[in-house]
Amino acid sequence: MFSFPNTHLKPGNATDLLKDHSIKIFHEAILWVWKLPYGRISNRSNCLLVPIEQKGSCSAKHAFLSQVASEQMIPLQLCIGIFMMNCENTPGIGSILEDYNLTALPEAHCYLKYKDKHYDFTVYENSTDPHPKLDFLYEEIISPNQIGNYKVHLHQKWMRRWAQELHLDFNFDQLWELREKCIQALSQR
Repeated sequence: MFSFPNTHLKPGNATDLLKDHSIKIFHEAILWVWKLPYGRISNRSNCLLVPIEQKGSCSAKHAFLSQVASEQMIPLQLCIGIFMMNCENTPGIGSILEDYNLTALPEAHCYLKYKDKHYDFTVYENSTDPHPKLDFLYEEIISPNQIGNYKVHLHQKWMRRWAQELHLDFNFDQLWELREKCIQALSQR
């Protein structure tokens, strides 16, 4: 299922948090994190909370897995991409977008990359295909410590530019509130 290496887990700060879950090899760690519920952790900048709180967003889950991979010397890259979130690529947000008379909204998404192949372990939901089907407008490799403020600032920069180009009648706070409603709807699925 995964083209990246598998290995027995050696000790490390992030890896040691998996001990209580009887996880012994890297692919088991991937599957365990992938199956955790979607939801924000209590401190969006601290991905080590994923196994403690047993949930995570795209940022937290992938940053945690990136740290485990780094400790295991597996060359996975943590990436952030900007895509246009709509009801087709993000089921559950259509009615929210309709309420604002919009069909899409710029969204920042984190995922992993290995040899130019994308992997998305955000939501499992009976899926066995970890390859995102998103058209990214922008992509960049980041470090786990960039999933907090850096990700938010990048996302907001893209959203402001998009709103200006379309001459939308919303102020930025309204657009960000709309985005938060979409994320909240995803958490409730």
